[in-house]
Amino acid sequence: MDKKNEILEVTFELFTEKGYQASMSDIAKKVKLKTPSLYSHFENKEEIMDIVIRREIYSFFTELENKLISLLDVEVEKALREAYFFILDYYSDKGRIRFWRNISLINNLELREKSREYIQKRELVIAKLTKQIFEKGTREKIIREECSEGCFFLYLAMIQGVLDGMLLYDDNSGIDMEVFINGVWNSYWQGISSGR
Repeated sequence: MDKKNEILEVTFELFTEKGYQASMSDIAKKVKLKTPSLYSHFENKEEIMDIVIRREIYSFFTELENKLISLLDVEVEKALREAYFFILDYYSDKGRIRFWRNISLINNLELREKSREYIQKRELVIAKLTKQIFEKGTREKIIREECSEGCFFLYLAMIQGVLDGMLLYDDNSGIDMEVFINGVWNSYWQGISSGR
């Protein structure tokens, strides 16, 4: 692996652990360089963080977009369930949850705003694809008509809530996450399904 990619990988790990508080000296120490040597690869910490954040955002949303496209012609319940579990599987590594949480805590306003823009731009595509699945469900009378848009927003909120649970509860909490994740899905589907 070349040094530039090693720096980016180490920065990802450090951002996961420390957020934007990770320093150039933290990065240099992990890649066994003197801090000034980092500047031969990158202009500054903001550039390194921007690349790392952009790469992860792009990677996740590209995978999710491809998954949703593959689910557009699948039976509605199966499509929504697979998308739900696809997202949760991506975040099964708690480091990834912390990584995304740390984006909102960046104290460099310019970088935080750029990161937010990257996310919002990609989320629009994901929302459009997901809504197509919900619209199909309403058209086919699989999803109750009166809750169509609300069901979509509840779907997003449900995923966010489960991710919070995954971040907060460890293996010693006494909560079986598999039972939790499946139970949430089953309750959600029973609530929005027309029963057909």
